[in-house]
Amino acid sequence: AVNFLIDGYNLMHAVGLASRAMPAAQFERARGRLLDWLADGAAGRAEVRVVFDAQNAPSPSLEARHRGVRVRFAFAQTADDLIEELIAAEHRPQLLTVVSNDGRV
Repeated sequence: AVNFLIDGYNLMHAVGLASRAMPAAQFERARGRLLDWLADGAAGRAEVRVVFDAQNAPSPSLEARHRGVRVRFAFAQTADDLIEELIAAEHRPQLLTVVSNDGRV
């Protein structure tokens, strides 16, 4: 299986699901649409993990699943920071496909 590690907000903006001017409630719905789209696309053929920035969250949260897609919020760090940690923890990082348009990861 293919393993994807995705910067969620980065992809949401890149595919036109979100904009910086969006009200919070609309942004939440857009996040759900992104996760649904990824779940439909993966459908058992790929392991998908999405990381969202959450530097300003009030507390950490555990990894959750959305229709088979693994979801993490990067508490007190950026999504890039957490993506780098997840890559470093992977036994076979060469099998990961990172989806981001940030030059850092």
